[in-house]
Amino acid sequence: MEGGLDQILGQLQENISPAFISTCGIELGAVRLRLLAKALENNYSCTSIDLSRKRLSDQDGVALGAMLQKNQFLQKLELEGNNLGIKTAKAMADALKINRTLRCLNLDGNNLTQSGNEQSGVISLAEALAENNILRVLLLSKNHITGQCGDLFCSAMESNKTLTLLDLSGNELGVMQIRKVDEIVRQNREVLSTKRRAERRERFTLHAEEFRCRQYDMQVEAMRLEVEALEERRLNRMRDMYQNWKKDTEDRKLKEAELIELTMQEAEERKAAQKGKKGKKGKK
Repeated sequence: MEGGLDQILGQLQENISPAFISTCGIELGAVRLRLLAKALENNYSCTSIDLSRKRLSDQDGVALGAMLQKNQFLQKLELEGNNLGIKTAKAMADALKINRTLRCLNLDGNNLTQSGNEQSGVISLAEALAENNILRVLLLSKNHITGQCGDLFCSAMESNKTLTLLDLSGNELGVMQIRKVDEIVRQNREVLSTKRRAERRERFTLHAEEFRCRQYDMQVEAMRLEVEALEERRLNRMRDMYQNWKKDTEDRKLKEAELIELTMQEAEERKAAQKGKKGKKGKK
């Protein structure tokens, strides 16, 4: 196995691959393609892969279609200039009915109709567009698509509101069919653009509301801190007042005790003096 593909497979299996993967310069045979498709089934690190001009066969395309039914992270798949046929078209149609992440599918310059002899695969793709509401770009130029399929694409596009680019150039469609498809695609682009502007306005409104909420929260927090500071100062003053009162009370008690002791001493002294006087009078 080639070193480049070996490295890609390892990164895909460990979900550490680059978001965009190109297989330029890497030879892909049937076995290598199956290994790559298998590695992509549960991968979430790769969002775009280019497999253009790799001589892929119809069976290779079926394997990639099966991969898209399981992978829910890949957004862009480039398959331009291969030899993908009717089975691939049907497999991709089945995948588009299930997959909810793929935004761009490039099938330009393949053999989806076997040189115009069999349109069933492309018909399946057209029918899938009526159900898919995720795909934004579908490139099908130079696949010998006939006017009958052009009518089906026009009908399917009336139910599709998300496709913003459908390239059917280089096929066998009539001018009116191409114009109708382009008109529907243009309407989808306008609707999508309007929706995106509305989403941007909504995001801006939400950001503004979030900013106002944060400002209010900051004001409330500032008021809370101010109230806490005032309460702390009040408690400190009360504590100081209590300590001063306690100290004054203890000082008063001490002074009263000293005064009582001094008074008792004076009373004892007067009592002793009075006894001395009485003793002198008895001797006389």
